Amino acid sequence: MGQWTHRSLSPFSLIIHCFFLSILKCANARFVTFEPGYEYIYRFNSTSHINEVGQFVLQAKVSYTNIDQLPDGQELLLRIHTFSFTSVKQPDVRDNSLDFSNWFSFIISQQGEIEHVYHPKGEDGEVLAIKRGFAALLSGKFHDQHEVSSSDKQSDSWEYQTKEFGHEGNHNATYTVIRSPDGHIFKKVREGHQVPNAKSRYEKTLHYHDKLGTIHRVLVDEDFTLPGVAHPG
Repeated sequence: MGQWTHRSLSPFSLIIHCFFLSILKCANARFVTFEPGYEYIYRFNSTSHINEVGQFVLQAKVSYTNIDQLPDGQELLLRIHTFSFTSVKQPDVRDNSLDFSNWFSFIISQQGEIEHVYHPKGEDGEVLAIKRGFAALLSGKFHDQHEVSSSDKQSDSWEYQTKEFGHEGNHNATYTVIRSPDGHIFKKVREGHQVPNAKSRYEKTLHYHDKLGTIHRVLVDEDFTLPGVAHPG
């Protein structure tokens, strides 16, 4: 079996239709706050490389709409407007066979934890995995500086460790947070992988915008190698 390696660098940039969003102040910081009734549209680009197979490009346009405001979170409706997965060697050959028209929504806390997902029974497994992946891009455990007891309150950066379960499986993670001119930048480094003995590195950087009141850009950088596979050379 050849080596299977995955690497992606995925800018997730926000196109937003309103700029008058307010920020509510509370004891716990709120980092995922979509204004009810507005559709937030993101464009997704990813490049993956599989050794001995080739390079592939994924492009999509997805949106999130707050359809139910909850005491400590929101139910977000996910829509996939466009989706294409192509080989760099054959860019004109596109996989358009997947049907994303069925309902998919999820409840996410204002600190970024996904609590429930809703979808029809019998949904196609591949479609469901893709939708869960787009939901997970916004997820995390986001803490402001005053919520981290060990942080230096005079510093512009802080760090904390978490235990998490979700689309990425059970794992420990370390977050490093820095203040930016627009808000905060959260960098998550995942420890280990749900595949036993696999070699992996996973970093997700999320940009929070103070005035927009939510995450507006996500970068994912990941390497993965199946266990028991020798490196070439």
